[in-house]
Formats: sequence, structure tokens, C-alpha cells
Amino acid sequence: EIMPSLVGSEMCIRDRQELALCRGLQTLADQTFHRISGRDVLMLGGVPFEQGMQLEELPKLFTPLLKQLEPIFGGVTPNHILVNRYDAGKGIMPHTDGPLYVSRVCIVSLLAPAEFCFGSYIEPENQPRQWQTKEKLQIEPKSLLVFQDDAYLKLLHTIQDTKSVHTSQKRISLTIRVVNKVLEK
Repeated sequence: EIMPSLVGSEMCIRDRQELALCRGLQTLADQTFHRISGRDVLMLGGVPFEQGMQLEELPKLFTPLLKQLEPIFGGVTPNHILVNRYDAGKGIMPHTDGPLYVSRVCIVSLLAPAEFCFGSYIEPENQPRQWQTKEKLQIEPKSLLVFQDDAYLKLLHTIQDTKSVHTSQKRISLTIRVVNKVLEK
């Protein structure tokens, strides 16, 4: 049984919306993607800091998706998108999204599947720390992963590298959130 604070939803978007998002992301070439550990990262909406985030307008290509996700955020339009373009078969180390955001996140996976693992490190006495998976969730292309509450606040999440024949394609992940503190202009 999946933790109540984790929800996976198939076919969040249709083929044509996935294609439009991927094409739209290509037109954002003037934006700067940063290369980090086998993935390209682009932050949209602003750069969040502890003091707050100077809000920047999100590209219009995301408007339909953000409107679709508003009910998940209690009627609030998300104001931050982290775009990750992963090399084929590459994942991301265990991490949390931290206190700068409302404790709920939506991740839309494009082009290829990913297996999200939620867990924590345990530190057995006199041994190196070890990763302990508490939950795994396979997210197919065009699908949505929502996590909140305990899954957001108490667990780390990761996508492990894979060497499968099904991972010959790059994957794009849209991490959609609401930043807690927005600075007035």
C-alpha cells in the first residue's frame, strides 16, 4: 500500500500537451540551463532564498498545466518550476526539497519513465550509513507524482541510475511548487 502522502497519477497530460511542452522547452534556449551531475537544470519563476523569492513571470507554455494543478495546491497557482533534463538512465541523489516551498510538490515526467524511491539513511552502530527505501513508485511518461506531508517533510527522495534497454531516451522532469515567501517588487 502506498503512503497516503504519496499519489501517482497516470496520464496527467496527453501526447499533444507533452509534445507542446517539450517543443516549448526547446524555445527556452535563451534561458540558461546549468549542468549538474548528468542533468541540465533550469529554474523558472525566480530563485528562492530564505529571505524570499523575487517573482519572475513563468513562460506562458506552462499556463494550462499550472491551471490544471491549482486544485492540488488548494486553489493557489504554483509559482516555481524546476526543469530537469536527465541523460538517458541518469537519476538524482537522495534529497529533500526543503523549507523554502509549501510542503507539497507535483512532478510531471516527460518522454521516459522514472522510478522514485522515498526513504532515509540509517546509521547502524560502527557501520557506514545505509539507504533504506520505504516506498517506490514508478512514474510513466505524461504522469504526475504528488508528494506532501510525511513524504515531503520526513523522507528523502531519489531516482536511481538505471541501465535498462527502456532508458535509451532522455527524460524531462517538471518539478512544480509554491514558494513560501515572495518578495514585493
